[in-house]
Amino acid sequence: MDIRYPHPSAFYSGKLRSKRKRCALALGMTLMGVSPIVANAAGRVEVLVDTKAARVMEGWIGITIRNVGDAAVPIMTLDTPFSRTDGRLPGNTLHVVDEAGHEVAYRGGWDYFGRVTLDSFTKIHPGEQWRVEINVARDYKLDVGRTYRVKYILKLDREPDADMVSAEERSSFTRAEQSAAFSNEVVIKPTRIDLAENHLRVEDDSCSLQQELTIARAGYEATRRLTSAESFLWNRYQYRRGDDGAYHIVFIPHPRYTRWFGKHDDTGPEFDSPEWGLDDNARAYETISASQLRSTAPLDTRCGCPGGNPDVAARAETETTYTMRFCPKFFKLPEFDAYASRVGTIIHEYTHYNAHYPGTGDYEYGRNDTEKLARDDRSKAVRNADNFEFFTTDTTPYDED
Repeated sequence: MDIRYPHPSAFYSGKLRSKRKRCALALGMTLMGVSPIVANAAGRVEVLVDTKAARVMEGWIGITIRNVGDAAVPIMTLDTPFSRTDGRLPGNTLHVVDEAGHEVAYRGGWDYFGRVTLDSFTKIHPGEQWRVEINVARDYKLDVGRTYRVKYILKLDREPDADMVSAEERSSFTRAEQSAAFSNEVVIKPTRIDLAENHLRVEDDSCSLQQELTIARAGYEATRRLTSAESFLWNRYQYRRGDDGAYHIVFIPHPRYTRWFGKHDDTGPEFDSPEWGLDDNARAYETISASQLRSTAPLDTRCGCPGGNPDVAARAETETTYTMRFCPKFFKLPEFDAYASRVGTIIHEYTHYNAHYPGTGDYEYGRNDTEKLARDDRSKAVRNADNFEFFTTDTTPYDED
């Protein structure tokens, strides 16, 4: 079978879609109260990880994605190592553990693209196979002489946001019958790591005055909304007299909290107690608090995203304080919107940094899947950047307000 590396343009091409058509669809779906069902394709995707790379002793591996079924399968571009052209990963897409089975810290960047549209996907056709070699040590904290196990899990159950596609487009969107493709596991033991190559590179991509002003306005509003969100969470915890006659800090439920973070665990450690720290309840509050604190520090702005996907609006470099790259798409977004905007982009990226508190990941994308994540898997919801973005930008008038 021919092994072919897909040209990056294969990921970015897409038909221009009528805004009027999408708006009419969204209104129609709202009035009907239903959404078209996404069909499943008979395509079957396999993922293989190998150590055939010439520089495997420096931490390189090969990743192959192939369709062994009889139908094309859409794959979200940012879930793959093919998303970028500079050899970097778009996010924490690999599972890397050390000899003791401990997860190895990701130190790369996080690409943000906003709403999930059809342009967020590329199709792999029957018999098609892609392979790329990547340097694991570039984006993960590996040490020379230590052994690591690496595998790759490709999610295949992603869908476009319902209000971003027409009924015809949505009905023709056929995903794989499988929810994910799981690779084999390989073992690597780097004997040399090129520190210069693995260093987090920050090109001198200066911003124009107009770009700086646009970023500053959005950043100011992001700080204001993060401050408001932290205040909202602070007020959820109140002193109440318990059955034992003593006062305790208890959580007062609110539908906004539940919508994005799931049901609060009232059996967890008490707020701000010595045991409070990294559990799910603490994650929800402390991530907002840390992000607000980050937003008040000077932002190292970089304009232009060389090697990045054109659908990406911004990229946060996890281990910095705080380098944020702004791509051309960022300046085309609205100033503020509940689900994709310049303000939301900055809020989202601030949650990824590790300063003050462990940063978030990208488990799910888009409004529909993040709300579902809060209902079905709270532990991931309180560690998912989109959940924090949507919580912070939520302008819904709730009855409890």
